[in-house]
Amino acid sequence: RLELMDAQGLRAVNRHLGRAFPEVPTLWAELTGPSGAALEEALSLRAELFRDAGARDVQVARGAAELEGLWEARHQAFYALRALYPGEVFLSTDLCVPLHELAGVIAFTGAQLQEAGLDASVLGHVGDGNFHVLFHAPAGDAGTWERIGVTYDRMVAETLRVGGTCNGEHGVGLHKRRFLRAQHGEALDMMREVKALLDPLNILNPGKVLPDEG
Repeated sequence: RLELMDAQGLRAVNRHLGRAFPEVPTLWAELTGPSGAALEEALSLRAELFRDAGARDVQVARGAAELEGLWEARHQAFYALRALYPGEVFLSTDLCVPLHELAGVIAFTGAQLQEAGLDASVLGHVGDGNFHVLFHAPAGDAGTWERIGVTYDRMVAETLRVGGTCNGEHGVGLHKRRFLRAQHGEALDMMREVKALLDPLNILNPGKVLPDEG
């Protein structure tokens, strides 16, 4: 199990939960299976790999309470970030890429966020190649939401270019409808034909991936 949190996400968690995590991009890894000497060997190897990849520091959680505290912080990240910007509207993306493309796509995403002047946090279930960007802005800030839309489109285009998908977990039926043609091509027509065959009156889950949407 691998989870990624960026500096902003950890800053939000520290304020929200009263923690003192280093506010730097952080990768959390959970090992299961080995115990005793085998576990220590696995931890040592993992630490060596992390340092070789450029990690500034490697720490190990010991005991169930410490481990639960780490995962609580990860699970509360979304709520912690929302608490930083009360009254604003949030959009959580959900993209997934092949693992060997993940670092490049996240770097691309960071560059796009900086170019657009957007304040957004990157989180991820990166063991699956799945990552999220949490955008936010006041509801009436049309300029910022326009930049968010452009940035999101570029993120999806890059994700599809490297063989990924516009959805890792959720959101296909609503705000990702416009990406389905780019992702599935002519296969989308077949999907809609099956939908029309099984639901000719369009009464099942109406309003999602309608036949006339391209």
